[in-house]
Amino acid sequence: MPLNEKNRPTYDELAQKVKEYEIQEKVFKSVIKQLESVYSDLAANQTEFERKSAQLEEKRSRMNAILENMTDGIVLINRFGKVTHVNTPFFSFFNKDDKNIINKNISEVIDNPNVHDAIAEMMNNPGEKLRRRAELENGVYLKIIMSPISVDNFLEGFVFSFRDVSTEVAVDKMKTDFISSVSHELRTPLTSVIGFAKMMEKRLYKLLLPQIEVKNRKIDDAKELVRESLDIIISESERMTDLINDVLDIAKMEAGSVEWRMEPLSINEIVEKSCLATSSFFEQGDVKFVKKYEDGLPNVTGDKNRLMQVVINLISNAAKFTHTGTVTCKTCGGDGKIVVRVIDTGIGIPENKLGVVFEKFKQAHDTLDDMPSGTGLGLSICKQIVEHHGGKIWVESQAGKGSVFSFNIPILNKPEK
Repeated sequence: MPLNEKNRPTYDELAQKVKEYEIQEKVFKSVIKQLESVYSDLAANQTEFERKSAQLEEKRSRMNAILENMTDGIVLINRFGKVTHVNTPFFSFFNKDDKNIINKNISEVIDNPNVHDAIAEMMNNPGEKLRRRAELENGVYLKIIMSPISVDNFLEGFVFSFRDVSTEVAVDKMKTDFISSVSHELRTPLTSVIGFAKMMEKRLYKLLLPQIEVKNRKIDDAKELVRESLDIIISESERMTDLINDVLDIAKMEAGSVEWRMEPLSINEIVEKSCLATSSFFEQGDVKFVKKYEDGLPNVTGDKNRLMQVVINLISNAAKFTHTGTVTCKTCGGDGKIVVRVIDTGIGIPENKLGVVFEKFKQAHDTLDDMPSGTGLGLSICKQIVEHHGGKIWVESQAGKGSVFSFNIPILNKPEK
């Protein structure tokens, strides 16, 4: 529109417009500067992202190379049971021609029932690292190890490794068969030795020694030596018998040939019978035997004799290593399980020995320190018995302050009719 006297802007209006343009120019320059800064940051971030991506890719390639060169089969499963990664050795165990198994359910990938059941059981207990053994159709034994993958305490998935342990299984079977055979061969003559030694002891004390009334120091010394020798023969033979019985128990359990007589049981009754069987340990000396049973505990399913074996072993161990104070046997319930505890005020167990007390042929105390000796198998047998019942056994102890051996057994899932 052409300017005329009526629409021509005044000087003040022009000045105002110029001022507005200057402000807009400053705003635009500020925005441009901010955009340049943002662009610079984005470029730097992109460079850092590319650098980290390259590092991650290098680590991934290195990890893949490690996984591919392992002899163990490895498979990663997300929390929904879908395969997310697998290495080549995995396929050799299951003769899989189709290697395109990513995103498939693990149940579709592994159709062996033994392995599938083991994996399902382990995935139902995701809170800890688990180990299982499973047999394939071709006689191959696999050791399966599961490790949960958690991020910020949130379960993301699982890592499963598969290892061929067929040779180890065969060697274990040979060892078990050898131990079992030798133990049986030793037990027969040993039983005869104990029988004849006890018969000699009885006749010596009742018939022979009363007839020897000669007051002669050499004869008296000889009589005492014969007594002590017979006592040693009997006690050491009985100790060897205990060792053989323990070895046979271990061999049977490892071979899976133990006959379990499972039935509904009252833990309080089991513990009471075990306490009666061990009460003689506390008839002399300064140790008081205390029993504390929680009333109204539900039944468990178990083998009566085997569970008594566990309780008796724990009480006898407590009696061996407690010289003054108390040994307490107590029962209590909670969290779907019944707990049995044997608490003593004895010498305790050093912290560096707590991890081995349930291992075969391991003892927490050195027998050279004039401590009671044993087979080193009792606690290992207890562990296998408790775990067969679906329970857990553990120890809490401090050197010089006593020990607490505990085990739990699940209660019956259904009430008795």
